[in-house]
Amino acid sequence: MQGGHYLLGSYGFFHGGIHLDRACSSKLSIDDGIRCLADGEVVAYRIDSDYHDATPGDVGDGAMLRPYSTGFILVRHRVQAPSPPIPATPPPMDTPGADIRDWGTRLYADPQGRQPLAWLRHGTPLIVQVGAYTPGQSTLVRVTDTLDSKLPREGWISRTHLALDPAVGTGMRSAFGLKDTVATTVYRGDSIDPDKSAAHAENKAQRERPEPETAPVLTLYSLYMHVASERDYDRNAKWKRPSWWPERGGTRKPEATDRVVALAKPLPIRQGDLIGYLGEDVPAHAYPVAGQPVTKRLLHLEVFSGDDVPAYLANSRRWAKEYLPDSERTLLLLMPGDTLQRDVGGPASATVNQRQILRVSGLESRTVEDKRWRKVTLGMTQGHATGWIEEEGRLVSPWEWPGFEVRDEVASPDGFRHDDPEAFADYLRGDGPRPPDTPFYKALRSLVDRNHDGSFSEEELDRLLRNRHHADHLTRLIVRHETAWTRTSMRRHTETARRIAAKLGPAAVENVNAEEPRGEKLPWWEDVAAGVEGFPANSRVWHFHAGGVVGNLSRAAVTLEMLKKVFDARFDTAEAMRAFEEKLWSFADEINRNLDAYKLNSNLRLSHFFAQVREEAGASARTVEILDYTPGALVANFSYFRRRPAEAEMYGRTAAHPADQEAIANRAYSNRICHGDPALGQGWKYRGRGLKQLTWQCNYEDFQRLYRTVWQDDSPDFVGKSPLRVVHMESLEGALGVGLDGVLEGKRVSYPYKDARSVREYLRKHGY
Repeated sequence: MQGGHYLLGSYGFFHGGIHLDRACSSKLSIDDGIRCLADGEVVAYRIDSDYHDATPGDVGDGAMLRPYSTGFILVRHRVQAPSPPIPATPPPMDTPGADIRDWGTRLYADPQGRQPLAWLRHGTPLIVQVGAYTPGQSTLVRVTDTLDSKLPREGWISRTHLALDPAVGTGMRSAFGLKDTVATTVYRGDSIDPDKSAAHAENKAQRERPEPETAPVLTLYSLYMHVASERDYDRNAKWKRPSWWPERGGTRKPEATDRVVALAKPLPIRQGDLIGYLGEDVPAHAYPVAGQPVTKRLLHLEVFSGDDVPAYLANSRRWAKEYLPDSERTLLLLMPGDTLQRDVGGPASATVNQRQILRVSGLESRTVEDKRWRKVTLGMTQGHATGWIEEEGRLVSPWEWPGFEVRDEVASPDGFRHDDPEAFADYLRGDGPRPPDTPFYKALRSLVDRNHDGSFSEEELDRLLRNRHHADHLTRLIVRHETAWTRTSMRRHTETARRIAAKLGPAAVENVNAEEPRGEKLPWWEDVAAGVEGFPANSRVWHFHAGGVVGNLSRAAVTLEMLKKVFDARFDTAEAMRAFEEKLWSFADEINRNLDAYKLNSNLRLSHFFAQVREEAGASARTVEILDYTPGALVANFSYFRRRPAEAEMYGRTAAHPADQEAIANRAYSNRICHGDPALGQGWKYRGRGLKQLTWQCNYEDFQRLYRTVWQDDSPDFVGKSPLRVVHMESLEGALGVGLDGVLEGKRVSYPYKDARSVREYLRKHGY
């Protein structure tokens, strides 16, 4: 990868994106095309009909020696944290106290009434000792038995809240100082049931609670620059045409070529969808060998925002801490000074010397004395260190944007790192010292210069990026700078390069002049700003490292392309294929939102899961069992029909009538496992559903119980009137329920090895 580092590009100019080329092919499937970073909408594009030629002078009708693309695709993304679930507003409760049964009084441990023991409701039976009452004395009388094992047996209670005859305690016994022991009940009392009062207060608070604050929104744009020309698709027969291209004349084509198309109605696009392919980007100074065209396929990928990013970060961090549940805290943040232990409770193995952020999913965990520990491997200044660290206090949400820093410094108008280009030319010639950096690059150097040698070069950036833990620092740096894609910026860039070249000699001037026509064709900003509503008019925008954004927010372990490899059904119409893809998208979305809850947070578990699902649900990922059998198939597959071939003819599919699938299910699954006679209808009601084709009433009941223990919410009624309603989410959860009782808990689960190996091979190949 050359000239394509974030923040600093070739020749010392600002570079707001990253370059992807053939050098990345060992890590990325370059030949599979460019994929969209995240869900969004295409707002503008320019597709060349064919490449331009950077060869200086008039090339005539000869071969295109130095092809380059001015094509780009611009996608707008709406970045917002997931809204936490809003509890349902309960119906209003009656105010306690209207019913006499809401009233009662307290039972005390002492005759002075200082130590409450319990609250006794109106009508509670008691055995009490009552003597004569003299005005001015305490009204508390002794309770000798509360007659309820759940209450303290003895205590003291006010006689004024008992259903006593006034004559009690006033007879002959009282003359001798003796008390009457009588059975009575609490009558009304002096206070309202505290539990009902608390419930009413909670009910009122829930009904009056304000609507939760909406999560802050950030508008991001992803730019895919130097994409392939339309004619390049004709030259590469295996290439697929992007689905966001409109259909014209039986094939997909861009709306127009060789000009900027600003879409009045943006085109939706999903994460992982095909954007296009790498186009050519050969500079004018490239040297053809033996007169053969030079090729250099390259993508410039850039992410930026025109919003007030510092304000967004502050609001998002505050909102995430206040509103997001613990389940959204999926990152482990380790800071300098944190200590790793060789084993839980053991001696220290290493001290963290730089901030590191790890995704919790997939980390080995251990719980000791109600505290969870994670086993981590960290990049250190020298080598790596492995050990255990306590999780508590270190979990953060991606929506807190951990480690992200902003830098908004005054920069030179042309984006050059030195204020004096001529002095830099003298330095290159060896005629003077290196000139000082602009304030902008001085600030960046203080953040990026990891070895503190005072230098900040593209070579140092390259070394830095080869260590992923060091690179993490750079990918979380957000920088505000003038974009390179306006005509003004491009002219300034060219003029600065020309000033440097003038001192370096005629060959350098010739190179700059040769590149100038190419630079004039690349800008697009003004056209998009004029045609796309909401696009930043101010070309000084915040630049993000694409890898930093995706790495922080992406939780996708399953993509549409992966699922299309697993479920490889083919359909006759484009409409049917789109419906199938929507179904797969719903599966992917559900799994990716719940990787930890579904225990699909490792490659091995994904492999097992999809191997089993593919065998059960088939190529089309069916979620309801199909019983469209011929008579011969019924006899071959079900013992019931093997013993009753006449019924197989009656209910199976023949040329004379379709299959009666309900009758087939009720008979095929009768008088076996936990089902009774066909007349009960259990076979049809509890036929195979979900991606694992859950079958039999007892299995549905088991899943109902399992669902509540795993997801702990109000589960749908899988067994009653609407067993395992066929919606995609429940289809997934039905499949996951079977998995949780099997491989996900370490028990032996049989599956077809051929499918398991093929799915596992795919997962490994594509890095899942």
